[in-house]
Amino acid sequence: MDKLKIAIVQKGDNAAGGELARQVFEDPALLELCTPVISDKAEALADADATVYSPAAESVVCPADAFEVVVTDTVCFMPLTKEPTAEDIVKFRDILERDFDLRSPRIAIVQEGSIQNPDLANQVTAEHGINTYGPYTV
Repeated sequence: MDKLKIAIVQKGDNAAGGELARQVFEDPALLELCTPVISDKAEALADADATVYSPAAESVVCPADAFEVVVTDTVCFMPLTKEPTAEDIVKFRDILERDFDLRSPRIAIVQEGSIQNPDLANQVTAEHGINTYGPYTV
């Protein structure tokens, strides 16, 4: 299995980015799974499989086929600029299982504005066996 290339982009004197980089190189298990590339330039993203960037990083341009996953202490979410599809939910589940080692994650669909497909959660649960709830309005 080829190692994933993970780009870590940080700008300026960012303590959070430096701490993230330090933790990456301290964990031998993580280095067995991926090759981290740390840079302050967006060019480092060109052939990366995934990108992590500090909040202070500016002008970060991700590859067109990349999914942004936002991680906090209590939640992971994937912001979409369009109505979510079953394929989006399956991809998000795959990311959570593969990259975060979460088995059978519970996924809630939360949308702003009108909800076009109120049966999407039931459809995904029935067809793909994913614990999906909603959609809820913001």
